Amino acid sequence: MILQGEDREGSESRYSLVLLNFSETLTRVCRSEDLLVRIGECEFVTLIRGGESVAVRVIERVAAEWLTENEAITRESGTQYLEFTSAYVTARTHENSLELLNRLDLQPLISRGG
Repeated sequence: MILQGEDREGSESRYSLVLLNFSETLTRVCRSEDLLVRIGECEFVTLIRGGESVAVRVIERVAAEWLTENEAITRESGTQYLEFTSAYVTARTHENSLELLNRLDLQPLISRGG
């Protein structure tokens, strides 16, 4: 899951708040058994135990909650800070973590609005 946006001059604290809010959204929506990792400034990976249908449901829940949260932030500030995009892959037999992440990196991102 990637949040795309830029840190506008003078808005660093708002930008940081938006990232923190997204992290909290992930924590609320994902299950305790899921692994949440921030791998870049605005990039997050969630490792989910389950099949493709579980991954899609998690992405849909995160997107729905985030869109609601982001709309409130945008209304309050008058500025849209970040856009939510996502991609997913499912693990293959005998595939190591690096191979899985490389395949994920090659997946096209799907915009979920925001």
